[in-house]
Amino acid sequence: MPSPEHASAIGALNKQFRRDLDSMGHGLSDAIIDYPGGGTRLQNGKGKDADIAFGLRKRVGERARSERRYSVVAAVAISETETKLKRDVDFWLNPLCGNANLVITIEASRQSARININTWERVNERAHCDQNVWITKTDGKVEVTGPLRISFNALFDRAPSIPAERDVFLFEQRLQSIAEYIWGEQGI
Repeated sequence: MPSPEHASAIGALNKQFRRDLDSMGHGLSDAIIDYPGGGTRLQNGKGKDADIAFGLRKRVGERARSERRYSVVAAVAISETETKLKRDVDFWLNPLCGNANLVITIEASRQSARININTWERVNERAHCDQNVWITKTDGKVEVTGPLRISFNALFDRAPSIPAERDVFLFEQRLQSIAEYIWGEQGI
């Protein structure tokens, strides 16, 4: 079972992600299902559970898929090592394992008000860190190093087709909100 700060990170990410997706309209938010604790199992029985995963909703009349595929997966690390988190990223991006298009990692320090959010994509068959955003708080002042972009192509497995369709952006205020949920649970 996840710790309170772990669960708050998952819930806050989903909430802020959904807010931006809802702002696009056109039922895009309804086309994506979130799977807290969504997992995948390989034929050898090994597998992994995501902290939260996002995937396309099955369309009416579409045949059931034998294996659910998540397009975007998020992994939260509160006390895990960077090595374990990197193994998780490698698993989820591996086409023979998780086969996700994008992995979001959230690392939160238990000692200080410092959160690192990265996005990872598969480039030349290797995990590549595409974005690195820091959220820190010093003497009550919160600093965010940039927006977080979740590619529309990665999320929907297609390019945008109308002007309202665009990448999902979590700007400073939304990232700060995620951080405050985590820090609130940590008492920081």
